[in-house]
Amino acid sequence: MKLQRTQNLSQRTSGFTQSTRGFTLVELMIAILIGLFLTAGLLTLVQAMKRTTTSQSGLSQLQDNQRLAMSLIANAVQSSGYFPSPLVNTAATIFPLTTVAPIFAAGQSMTGGHTSATVPDTIVMRYSTLGGDNVMNCAGTTSAAPTTWTATLNIDVANQNLQCVLFNSATNITTTVQLVNGVTNMQI
Repeated sequence: MKLQRTQNLSQRTSGFTQSTRGFTLVELMIAILIGLFLTAGLLTLVQAMKRTTTSQSGLSQLQDNQRLAMSLIANAVQSSGYFPSPLVNTAATIFPLTTVAPIFAAGQSMTGGHTSATVPDTIVMRYSTLGGDNVMNCAGTTSAAPTTWTATLNIDVANQNLQCVLFNSATNITTTVQLVNGVTNMQI
């Protein structure tokens, strides 16, 4: 009986060592290959998501710039021709004839220019304010003193910006304000 027990123990031990012998080199190489394939797929997904996020961010910025530009242009156009006290003043007295560029007829409050499809258009507006009446210019500011503003909206082609050139008739100061970046053309 003792001999049988030793054989059984020997069979158990040899069976145990055979089942825990490990992986072969081929099995390890296949496992590494599968792991590399999965890692490459994951990296491809991460890069695609990063490109998509960058693209969406750029489109969002473009839409914000477009919305801002349209809002500023709309506000400037709506202010064009405004003058205080229409019962006392007339458009011809507030907006006199100009003989230097931009040329306006008496009472005219808006003009513009279109030279060709490749050259950006320019729009020039005049309006008057009494000061403190919260009429905004194209730079988004108001005037505390009475003045007549001439606002020119155009494209700074060299820097690709929509800009507003403001002339304050009360102070004879011209101010250029960059409104929106990345604008290459404007057709009105």
